Formats: sequence, C-alpha cells, structure tokens
Amino acid sequence: MYQETNGGNATKKQDLLLFFGLLALVIFARMLMNAVNSIPHGGILQIPLFIGLILICLMIYKKRLCSYRYTLFNMESEEGDLDQYGNQRRNPYPLGTLVFEQFSGGKGRIVDTVAPGEMQAIVTGAGTAACIGVIGDDPEALQSAVKKAAVLCTGKKSGTSTLIFKRDGKYQAIAFKPSDKLVKMIEEIIAAVSAA
Repeated sequence: MYQETNGGNATKKQDLLLFFGLLALVIFARMLMNAVNSIPHGGILQIPLFIGLILICLMIYKKRLCSYRYTLFNMESEEGDLDQYGNQRRNPYPLGTLVFEQFSGGKGRIVDTVAPGEMQAIVTGAGTAACIGVIGDDPEALQSAVKKAAVLCTGKKSGTSTLIFKRDGKYQAIAFKPSDKLVKMIEEIIAAVSAA
C-alpha cells in the first residue's frame, strides 16, 4: 500500500495566525456592519457583507482545513503482518485500486475508488487535450469527462494530473496532485492491465 497526502500541512504558528486573522476579520465585519447600518437602507447592504464573510470562511475551509489522501493498493501484505485480532492482514481492495479520501479536521470519508480495470490514462499538465484522441473511441465523451473532472486537491488546480477512467460505459475523470512516483505507479498499472 502506498499513500500520499495533499494539503493540511500547516504548522502551529500558521494555525495561530489563522485564528487571529479570523478574529480580526469578524471584528472588522461587525464594525463594518454597524457603519453600514447607520446609513439609509443599510440593512440591505448587510446581506452582501454577510455573504462575503461566509465565502471567506468557506475558502479558508477548502484551502486550509481540508486535505486529501491518495492510497494505491500496489502489493499484498507480507506474511506474518497481523491485524489487531491476530489474523493475517488483507487488502480491502484488489491490487491496483486507487482510493481517494477527503479529510476535514479529524474526520475522513472515501470520495471515490478506481479499480485497475477502469483506469484508461493518467495525464499530467497540458497533455490532456493531446491524449484524448488516443485513449478512446469517443473523444467528445472524453472531453466532457475531463471538463467535469472532480478536483480532489487543495490549492490551485494548476499542476494537477487527471486520471481518466471508464465506469459503466461512461468516461469520468478526477484531477488530483500526485507525486511523480505515484504517477509512474499508476502508468505501470494501466500498462499491465491493457497488456493483459
């Protein structure tokens, strides 16, 4: 099993700065709402200020408090590797499966799992458009899947890789930020499945 994490790697100093920044933002927003309330029709102007404050909080949540983990089940557990009950540890997914998890604070949930037989290609950077004509027989469906790709990473979308897979006869895509090592492992799995 190989795992990588994207996001959520702030230090205690950054967390403290974030806390004081949010506190200052709330105080400033309250002062601004009091100032706006004193002018005619100021109550109506409070609505966009409140919506702006909520959007800033959502942005902080997405950029700082969320993180993603990518787990690739690339090998069986070693003989003698026992779980907490003394049984031989087994992979919960078939070899070659890629699992995407999202974490918010201490809680996590599985967003998607991609089996090795579903994987069509992994495209890094600007090569997505060039790869679409090579992968499948329906370039329009591939283009649509890439445009609607789920983004499972924090920060800017630039520098992401796109995993294109086919599930239930439809192309789908996930944009995420794997390391070069993980990209190479996925390319090897795709090559092995297509050769079989």
